[in-house]
Amino acid sequence: KGEFSKAVQALKGGQRKAKESQNSSCMGTLLKHLGFCLGEVNDLSDAEDYFEASLALTRGLGKRKEELEILLRFGKIHTKSKDLEHALAQLKEGLELAEKYKDNRYEGLFLVQIGDTYLLMKEKQSAVENYMKALAPLKKAKELILLDEINHRLNQSFELEEDNEES
Repeated sequence: KGEFSKAVQALKGGQRKAKESQNSSCMGTLLKHLGFCLGEVNDLSDAEDYFEASLALTRGLGKRKEELEILLRFGKIHTKSKDLEHALAQLKEGLELAEKYKDNRYEGLFLVQIGDTYLLMKEKQSAVENYMKALAPLKKAKELILLDEINHRLNQSFELEEDNEES
């Protein structure tokens, strides 16, 4: 937590300099990282403000990859904070954009995170469905390590189901 707090202070200094030099691209990156660090120290209201500002700036600059990254990180922070309904809304918005932008990597990443969120909500069937949907885009994006991880999760899930049926 201490390292994130130090990072927040450094990033705020950078934010002032980016504002003085009117560097929008740098400002967007700083806002995104400020939101992430604040989310990690559980200052969710400030994190949300920075993410929203970063998202607006990124959208204004037309940076699609960064927009998807911000939505994914923001969804993860909401998941971590147990604000699961808000997390799902954020992640589903990101998924729609990834599909619209035809970004297989982010489509798969959003589906995995949605699955993880459903798992925390104890909605195993929805989690499995999203993990299965994530396989095709992750395969297209050649995300082999993540594919292996998802296949492992799915195999565990099916093994648990078989054990329950035998009991």
